[in-house]
Amino acid sequence: MGGVRGDGAVVMALGAAGYGTKRDLSGPGRLAFFALLAFIVFGIVTAFAQIPNGSLVYSIAGLVNFACLTVADFQRRGSSSGPHSAPCWRHRTSWPASTCFSSF
Repeated sequence: MGGVRGDGAVVMALGAAGYGTKRDLSGPGRLAFFALLAFIVFGIVTAFAQIPNGSLVYSIAGLVNFACLTVADFQRRGSSSGPHSAPCWRHRTSWPASTCFSSF
């Protein structure tokens, strides 16, 4: 049970750091997203090829990458002005469901 609280504390600290920062983190967030794609490709490669210390590199890169993504996501959510101005809401609500079924 102590590990769960520790993980929650780390995410809470990263979220507070991202929420409280005034610096625009959209650039590093975009870089972290492309690093996530490279991270997935590296995982597929290490599944088929033997790379010395590949799992250690994979673990550390994953921790750093997801920490960057967490900070950037909390900063993005903290800078939005309302619940419907966050990017995920804007994309979901800008295309009404009625247009999906208009051709049927």
